[in-house]
Amino acid sequence: MAEAAERRLGAPGVGRFSPPRQVVQSVARYRRSLAVSFALGLLLLAFASVVAAAQPAKKNPSWSDLTPEHQQILAPLSGSWNELEPERKRKWIGIAKRYPKMTPTGQKRVQTRMEKWAKLSPEQRREVREKYRRIEKMPPEKRETLSRRWSEYQALPPAERQKLAPPPKEPRSSARKGAREKRTSKVAGESGWEW
Repeated sequence: MAEAAERRLGAPGVGRFSPPRQVVQSVARYRRSLAVSFALGLLLLAFASVVAAAQPAKKNPSWSDLTPEHQQILAPLSGSWNELEPERKRKWIGIAKRYPKMTPTGQKRVQTRMEKWAKLSPEQRREVREKYRRIEKMPPEKRETLSRRWSEYQALPPAERQKLAPPPKEPRSSARKGAREKRTSKVAGESGWEW
């Protein structure tokens, strides 16, 4: 009789339970997905801690909050640092962080540009930023043409560049005064009056 029961169940050992293959596969998939989720969670946690460590301690650091290395790199900006907007400070700190990895030529270029930037008035800086934004909005073909023409201009000898440079702007108050004098003398000339 036991033999007949074993034949009907298809396996020896009636008391043993063996789950169907689908159940075993779904449990294995569940374990794998759980392990992957756990690994991704750990990875995300590690990434978050790295990002948090990379964030500057202050959103608006003063000059004294900078590291000595950053102070040395950003020295041309020391006089105006505390007046800079927080966003500008973060950009300059980012440049200072990349500075050690730059080539000597790149470092020299950054220092030269920083010195020129430090000498600009706030109004001139605003104008430069506006020009940059306009150039960024240009179609790529126009930007390429502008870049090529600028390179050609830079290759000219200084005397040639001086000839092509626009005349210096008159201060607005004297420009208005000159225009007023021209109108007055024109009116005076037409009426016969002498001023």
